Amino acid sequence: MTLQALLARNGWLPTDTLTLNRVHEGNWQTIVITADKAQAVVDKHLQGQDAWYSVCPLRSDFQPFVVDDNGKRRRTRGTEQDVVGLLALWTDIDVKTGGMTEMDRALDLINRLSDIAGSRPAAVVHSGHGLHPYWRLAEPMRWEPGDIMAVDEAKAIVTEWGRRVQAIADSLGGSVDSVHDLARVLRVPGTQNRKDD
Repeated sequence: MTLQALLARNGWLPTDTLTLNRVHEGNWQTIVITADKAQAVVDKHLQGQDAWYSVCPLRSDFQPFVVDDNGKRRRTRGTEQDVVGLLALWTDIDVKTGGMTEMDRALDLINRLSDIAGSRPAAVVHSGHGLHPYWRLAEPMRWEPGDIMAVDEAKAIVTEWGRRVQAIADSLGGSVDSVHDLARVLRVPGTQNRKDD
């Protein structure tokens, strides 16, 4: 699966803004780009890299840096206030000791979450150490930058989803990472997880 296919399955519009991120020579690098141009960047610059993308659309004027108290620019993936849409729900299921210990348990977790979501995942990305399933929302949310009420509503949905994911993982004798926030970045399909050998 490509990033372009993943975005399409999750309801992204060509003009939606996202970030592509990687660590290069010890530095976090971010590019802000529209969905229709993202795959070309992945193909040209991110193959074989450890790379992530923002799972929710961002404001079109998003700047991937902040200025700290010393006047230095620091890279950022953004905050929930930079998000302008919630199109899908997701989770990160690591298959390892301390996560879901077996692939069968990870798949059982996805099946149980699908029952709650009322649909099968629109996509499942192999993260290199597990799975990132996505459930497209039947009624996607989009809002204007600065709409605090919409951000709070979307945040509540994602937070509650995260609680349910963890509760079901616990019932299966496992655990999942806490990745249920609007400013989340997850694995770009086709890139490599370089956390360990």
